[in-house]
Amino acid sequence: MTINKNVDIIREDNKDYLNVNSKNRLIAQLICSSAEAIYDFHIPFGQSVDKKTVEEMKGTYWVRVPNSDNFKYNEDVTIAVL
Repeated sequence: MTINKNVDIIREDNKDYLNVNSKNRLIAQLICSSAEAIYDFHIPFGQSVDKKTVEEMKGTYWVRVPNSDNFKYNEDVTIAVL
């Protein structure tokens, strides 16, 4: 899967970052239960992707939810793996 603004989760090194703006209810529940900081896309992923992708993903926000790491999601959850 390619990275775009509709991706629910970005998985990097077995760590999951959830899209704060996800429309998926499961993802929204996980985010609400998290006390982690929210990051603009470029902070966790700026070194892992090209500048064009960073620019395209501007305005998306991500939260790390440790209890979701490597979780097996239903097919309605979109995951991009870096």
